This record gives sequence, structure tokens and C-alpha cells, in this order.
Amino acid sequence: MTQVEDLVVRGTADLRLREMAAWVIPHRLWEGRRRWSELRSSGCSVRRSARVAVSGRRTNALVNTRLELLPGRLLDDVGIVIDVGANIGEWTAGVLQLAEPTQVFAFEPSPRVFPLLMGRFADNQVVNVIQAAVGDVDSTIPFYVTEHSHNASVLQPRADVQDLLDHGGSVEDRVDVDVVRLDTVLADVPSIDILKIDVQGYERSVLAGAPKTLAKTKWALLEANFVSLYDDDLLLAELNDLMVRAGFTLANLSQPYVRKGTAMFADALYRRDGASGARTQTSSG
Repeated sequence: MTQVEDLVVRGTADLRLREMAAWVIPHRLWEGRRRWSELRSSGCSVRRSARVAVSGRRTNALVNTRLELLPGRLLDDVGIVIDVGANIGEWTAGVLQLAEPTQVFAFEPSPRVFPLLMGRFADNQVVNVIQAAVGDVDSTIPFYVTEHSHNASVLQPRADVQDLLDHGGSVEDRVDVDVVRLDTVLADVPSIDILKIDVQGYERSVLAGAPKTLAKTKWALLEANFVSLYDDDLLLAELNDLMVRAGFTLANLSQPYVRKGTAMFADALYRRDGASGARTQTSSG
């Protein structure tokens, strides 16, 4: 038997053993072992990898926040995190389960859900909540409150695609909200580790108001839309072009969310060119 043949035979045997183990070992333990191995192979510490792997709650947080798209080593050294479009704070809460950021800035304009966001982190000195939309001006702007709060936006939902939103995008109210530029609010923040933006197609204006913020951001996580659901919303091709122009490279992409046979959106992870993942020292306060 040649060396190549020997390797093939051994590889096939190893594969069969792994397949058998997947049947014999309880699913949760098997998945935990797989998750631990993935985190360790991407540089995450033994301690944090184990904490995530043995906890169903933390594993779910890793998936739901899409932080699984980032190199695992980053979970050990997260500094400042920005959550644009925080809603009731599920993403921020997930980050806090997985990592120990020094500060989180969470922006949410909706008068309906902001009290829930504020109440959720009222006793958390790490999280700063700001009731405002984020855009390219410091002013006020109309905001569409929808049946499902996750579909609320500065942009008006399109009536002809409501079936894709399962009627959760129907407008129930229109109110004026404050809008701020990230460059204004974060002017004194020296470095940003993760910038998450989920604004239902309004990313064009968010990015236009944040050139200085983007220049000091290492990783950006944005919802990338494949289908137009709002008037004048931003789709993936233009989003990618704007991020590349701002000095970022597409590093990872989640599986798309599919509804009624249509791929609607995915979460896109962008890495600033040259970012190593190591935290820059930041000032306290």
C-alpha cells in the first residue's frame, strides 16, 4: 500500500469514527465539543472557549449576535462596542454574556421600545443608552413605528413587499425623533473594536455621518439586504462598495435569512484593512 493510499484509508476510518461518535455521544455534548474546538482553533482562550461551549445560553448568544463570524480570539479582548439600532438590547445583552467590553454605546430611536432598552441596562455602568436615530445630520427626522419593532425604520416600508415581512412591517405611527452623527457622539472615543449597524436599509446615511468613526473601527457587523423592503434602502452591492471605500474588507458572511423562497438578508462582517484584533488601550470614563 502506498503512502497516499494509507493516508486515505486512515482518513476514511477517522471520518467513520467521528460519524459514529456523533450518533453515540449526546447531541449537546457533541455540539459543545465542536464549539470548543472551533473557538480554540481561532485563538480563543481555554477558559472562555469552555464557558461558551458548556453553556447553551452563551452558545445561543454567540450565534444570535453573529459574533461567531469573528475570530474567536477577539472575545478575550473586547474594548469599546457600538450598537446602532439596539431595539430592546438583545444584541448588547448577548455581547455581555460572551465578552467583557469596557464600554458599550447603544442607540435606539423608537419611543415604544427605548424605555425597555433603558430599563434593561439601568444598573449596568458599562452600557450607555442613547435615544436617537443615527444618520448624517444632527437634527430630527420622521421615524416609522411598525407592528413589529424590529421592522421600524427612518425609511418607509414598501407596501408591495409586506408579505415578505409577514405583515410585521405595517406602519402604526410616524413620529419625529432625534438623529445624531456617530462622529459627533463618539468624537472622544479613541478606538472601537466592534461596530454593529442594523437600521433596516438606512446604512447609507449612518455611514455618511461616520467617516471618523469608521477610521478608528476595527470590525463592523452590518445587516446586508438582498431585497428592497423600504423606500430608498441600501442593498448589499452598494453597502460593500461603501465599506471598501472606507477601508474595510468583507471578512465573513452569515447564512442568508430566507422567507417564502427568497433570500432576504445576511449579516456581513467587515475588517478594517490592517486590523489585527488586538485591543488599543483606551482611556477610562
